[in-house]
Order: sequence, then C-alpha cells, then structure tokens
Amino acid sequence: MIKESRKIPRVGFDLDGVILYNPLRVLRPLAVGIKKVFVKNKARKFFVPTNPLDRAIWGFLHKTSFRKNKGLREIGDLVKNKRIEAYLITGRYSFLERDLNKWLGKLKTDIEFTDIFYNKNDEQPNVFKQKMIEKLELNAFVEDNWDIVQHLSSRLESKALQCKIFWLSNFFDKDIEYRYKFMSLKDIARHINDQ
Repeated sequence: MIKESRKIPRVGFDLDGVILYNPLRVLRPLAVGIKKVFVKNKARKFFVPTNPLDRAIWGFLHKTSFRKNKGLREIGDLVKNKRIEAYLITGRYSFLERDLNKWLGKLKTDIEFTDIFYNKNDEQPNVFKQKMIEKLELNAFVEDNWDIVQHLSSRLESKALQCKIFWLSNFFDKDIEYRYKFMSLKDIARHINDQ
C-alpha cells in the first residue's frame, strides 16, 4: 500500500457510515429502488436537495449518523503512531456544514485528521470524492456506499495512483463480492496495521 517515495500512507475516510455509525446504511438496496424513481437525470447518480423542504428532510436523515463508529479509536491510534495520515472527505452538501462542524468538534479528541474536505459546491458525491482522492494522491479510501465504491474502484485502482477503495459493507450486502470488503471499521484498522 505504501508508495516508495512516501513513508506514511495517506488514507481517506468518508464521514457518514464510516467515521460515524449510521444504521440506515443497511437499507442501501431500498435506497437504490427509491433513487430510480426520484432521480430523473440518470447521469446524476445522487439526489442533490435544492429547495427548503428537500434540504430539511435531508438534514433530518443525516441525524441518523448519531454516534462515533466502533473502530474509530483504532484508526486514531494508527494516526498517533504515524502508521497513516488520515483525511476526512465527506460528500455532505453545503447546507449540512453546521452539523458537520459540530461533529468535527466531537471527533477531534479521537482522531487528528491531516485535512478535512466537504462537498461545499454540492457536486455529485462520487465525483467530488474522486477529485479529492486524485488531488491528495491517497493510497486508500474507506467508503460505505456501494455505488460510490464501484465508481471509485473502476476509475482509480487501474490508474497510476492505484488507490485501494475499502468498502465498509453491511449484512444485507454480504453476498456482493469485492476484494477490499470489510464488515467493520475495526477490521479495516487491523488490515491497515498489518500492511
């Protein structure tokens, strides 16, 4: 995982469902069905709320990220022991900045991120994350959304960058095969530590 020219691997982490526990992530198959109904422009994979009602609903749904994920301490230890540089890259839209800042205040005692990036221009989350991964030349990125994992792995693992996309999966997606599939953040920390 480590490039010869760099001593410490750079690892990016998504926020909701990775750094923060979100029980709704297990409903991904249902969300895919809903997305087919509501997202009319098929080039846009993700719904971007633009009116006040949509934003209020979206903000409420993000409240389901209600606690720190188990395994965060282990990731924090990897940072403290200089085993990785950690970057937070969240697809959260601009109108969720206030809630994001509250969480960043709570997380600073657990993990020291080298840098933090959020989707302040309301781009498609998969496109935003790809741009940030390429810009930062990350060695790995941890994501819980299977659609984003597919997008990133198809575009980044074959490039010279060769960023590994670690998928933090769930029970309902257990039958989907993927090389870097993990069932917990602790498993990902253990994998990184063993490299």
